Amino acid sequence: MARGAPAVWSTVLGLPFVLAGGWLYVGQSAYPGVVGLPFAFFGLFVVGIGAYVHAVSPSEPRLGDDEELLEKRHPTQRVARVKIAVGLPCW
Repeated sequence: MARGAPAVWSTVLGLPFVLAGGWLYVGQSAYPGVVGLPFAFFGLFVVGIGAYVHAVSPSEPRLGDDEELLEKRHPTQRVARVKIAVGLPCW
């Protein structure tokens, strides 16, 4: 989960929700302002989770002079793909 830059990606994905929520709350007169609050809070939630994952993710291990890293693996995502496929609504 912490591969790459989760704080950057969550900001990229969450910022449009924050901006849309802010626009609906302040600048849109066709709807009540409270309509934009869930969008803004969801965007802030996405940004906050990404920052949290970035903060608690482990760094690369520090090796001693006589140590070497033999193998570096990433977990497979087969189970996650199956759960996503099962979770999709059947039409």
